[in-house]
Amino acid sequence: MSVFMVVLQYTDHQSPEDEATVKRSLYEGVESVAEMVKKASYGRLLLPTSRTMAVTVQMGTTWANVSGCPVRDIATTARQKVTQQHPNVDQGNYAFHEFFIPTQPNGGCTWGGLASVGCGHPGTRLPTTGVKPSSSCTAWYRSNKPFVRAHELGHNLGLGHGSGKDQYGDGSGNGQFVEYGDPQASMGASGRFSSFIASARFTMNLIRETENEVFTWTSARQTPITLRSISIPLGQDGSDYVGIRIPCAECLPEVARYASRKGGYLWLQFRGDEGYSSLKLNAQYQNKVYVHLARSNGLSIDNNIGQGSELWHTLEAGGSVKPKDQSNWVHVCSIEGDFARVTIAGSQAAARAQCSGGPTPTTPTLPPTPPPQATPTSPPTIPTGGSHYLAHWGNPSKYGNDGLCKEQADATVFVRCCGANGGRIQMNTYGCNGQKSFTQASGICDTNGLRLCTPSEILAGKTKHTGCGYDSQLVWTSTSCAVSPTAPPTPAPPTSDAAAHIVRMGNPARGTKEICKQTTDSAGFVRCCGANGEKVRMVYGCLGAKTYAAASQDCKDNQLRLCTSEEIGQGRTSGTGCGYDKELVWTSDSCEAR
Repeated sequence: MSVFMVVLQYTDHQSPEDEATVKRSLYEGVESVAEMVKKASYGRLLLPTSRTMAVTVQMGTTWANVSGCPVRDIATTARQKVTQQHPNVDQGNYAFHEFFIPTQPNGGCTWGGLASVGCGHPGTRLPTTGVKPSSSCTAWYRSNKPFVRAHELGHNLGLGHGSGKDQYGDGSGNGQFVEYGDPQASMGASGRFSSFIASARFTMNLIRETENEVFTWTSARQTPITLRSISIPLGQDGSDYVGIRIPCAECLPEVARYASRKGGYLWLQFRGDEGYSSLKLNAQYQNKVYVHLARSNGLSIDNNIGQGSELWHTLEAGGSVKPKDQSNWVHVCSIEGDFARVTIAGSQAAARAQCSGGPTPTTPTLPPTPPPQATPTSPPTIPTGGSHYLAHWGNPSKYGNDGLCKEQADATVFVRCCGANGGRIQMNTYGCNGQKSFTQASGICDTNGLRLCTPSEILAGKTKHTGCGYDSQLVWTSTSCAVSPTAPPTPAPPTSDAAAHIVRMGNPARGTKEICKQTTDSAGFVRCCGANGEKVRMVYGCLGAKTYAAASQDCKDNQLRLCTSEEIGQGRTSGTGCGYDKELVWTSDSCEAR
C-alpha cells in the first residue's frame, strides 16, 4: 500500500498537524496503524515507510470563507498546489491520498475523518504506480488520532461501520442500536484503537473460507469448533478457525437505517487477552466470544463492500444465546488461553451436549437434578500477624501453579476475590483492582461481602477467567508464608559481553532446541522475565525481532531482564502475549558460535 499525505495551510488558519506528526500517527506507538494492518491482514497488507510521503501545501486562500465542507473541491485544489509547489513529487506513485485540513472554524466539516468507501479494496488490485490523482483512494482528516486513521483506512479498504448498542454513556441512545456502537472494532466509534473484526477481514479478502481461517456452518457439523483469538497469527496449534459464519437469510439489522437490508451472515469470533485485545481494549472486552451480524449491503457485488456489521451478543465461557431471526443456539463450551470452543445446534440442550461429545437430544428432556445444597461453612480464617502472603497467577492452568511469597506491603499484586464459601465470583461485581497491598486487597473483598481465595481454590480454577484481564497477573491469597533468610532472591544474570547468545522458542512446547546466534543479528524476539525470574505478561509491548543488546535494553527499560534458557524451559515465557510462542527469543545465556 502506498500513501500520500498532504497537510493544508491556509492564509488565516492551518492544520494542527505537520509532516512529522501525520507520519508518526501511522508508524509510532506501542501498536501503530501500520503494525495493526499488518497483523490483522496476517501480512497480506503492508504499509512500508518507503511507500509513504508527506508534504505541506500553501493553499493561498482563507479558510474562514470555506462553508458546506466541499471536500472534493479541497482535494482538487490541494493536488494542483502539490503540482505547483512540489514539482518533483509524482502523485501518481501513491494509491491512497490523505488530506489534513484545519479544525477551527470547521468550514462545515463536523467529523473527525471522512473517506471514500471501497476504492482501495484489496480485491481491486490498485496499482502501486501510475495512479491518476483523480482516481486515487481519498480520505480527509480533522483528527490525526490513530483510531481515526485506522477507521477511515478501513472505509478505503471497503468496510462499513461497526454498529452496536449505544456506547457513548450520555443516555441519548437509551440502549438502542446506533451506527457506531461496537466498542471493540476499528469501525465502531468508541475511540479505542483496536483491530479489524473477523467479518471485516473476510470482507477485505484477508481471510478466506478455508482450513484455519473461516468456516461456514451447516447443521451437518455437530461437534465443537475451536476459535483462536483474532489477535494472534494464523495456524496456531489447537485451533480450527478465526471465524465462523452462519447464513441468516431472515436476519434484519437492528440499526434503523439498514432495516430493509434483509439477509447476511452471523459471525462468531473470539477475543482473548493478548495482542491488541490486551494493549488497546478494556478488560471487559477480553476473553469473550462475539456474535456479529455482517449486514447485506443490498447490492449484488462481490465481497459485500461497505456492508458493515452489528454487535449483537458477547458470551463468556458457559454462555448461550439464540440470536433473533435464527433457529439455532450458540453455546461457549470453554475459554482456555488463546482459544474458545463453541457449538451450534437447534436447541440449547443440544448445543451443550455437543461440548462433551454427548448425543444431540432429539426430544425434550427433563431438567437435570440440581446438585445437593452444600452446608454453609464458616469462611477460612485469614491469617493475621504474618508479614508475607502467597500470590498465585489468576489463571494457574495457563500461567503456572507456582505461588510466590510476597511481602504484605508489596503493592504490585492484583485482586481477585472468592465468595464466603469459596464460590467463583465474576469481577464485574466488585471491579478491577490492580496492584494493591495485601491489606488493601483483603479490605476490597471484605467490603463486597467476599474474601481472598485460598491457594487451593485458585489452583482449582475459582479465579480463572473471572474478568479484568487478570489471568496473567499475580493475585493475593489468604495464606501466609515464610521467607527463608538463607534463600536470597535469584540474582539477575550478569551483563554479558559475549559475542553469541542462545535463542529458543518462546514456548518450549513448540520446541526445546537451543540455537547459538551472534548478538549483532536481529535473530531473536523480546520476552522478559521479572528481576527474580517471575513470569511477566507482555505489558511492555510487542517489540519484535532485535539484536541481543537491544532486547536486553528493552527489558531493562521496563525494570525487567532477559530470561535464562532454563527459565524459558520452565515455561516462564509461555503464553505471555504477542503471538511469540512460536518465535525464537533471546536468553541471557552466552554460547560459542560455530
